[in-house]
Amino acid sequence: MVLTGAISLLSMYVWFDFTARNTPHSSPWEVSPGLCCYVDFAVSVIFFSEWLNRCYFGGWQYVADSDFYIDLAAWGFGFLHLMCFLLSPGFAESPDADWLRAACVLRICKLERYFRCYRDLVAICWKRRHLLTAPGII
Repeated sequence: MVLTGAISLLSMYVWFDFTARNTPHSSPWEVSPGLCCYVDFAVSVIFFSEWLNRCYFGGWQYVADSDFYIDLAAWGFGFLHLMCFLLSPGFAESPDADWLRAACVLRICKLERYFRCYRDLVAICWKRRHLLTAPGII
């Protein structure tokens, strides 16, 4: 989990550095569209292996859960990014490449972790609502 987070943050840093190119905020080295794509793909491979592992051990319960689709999106954009980059020579300069790169950064959050936290927080607040409303009444 820590390694996945570190590699995800590296991917995000590369993407931010790529978007900040030709500005005073960019790093001294140049991040090319190819490097951005390959780093993104490397992170996707890790998420893909995690997704396969969860599919294998989780079975149909995992496939029926929303986590399945969130994990699918986490690696799917990186594979799509690489395929478009390799198959279409002008793709790296097109506006479509920009939104696809940005979509790849969204997977950093791995939203299912936050969904579970919010679900637990709502359940706790609902069970203790009488305690939480008391200060409002006073």
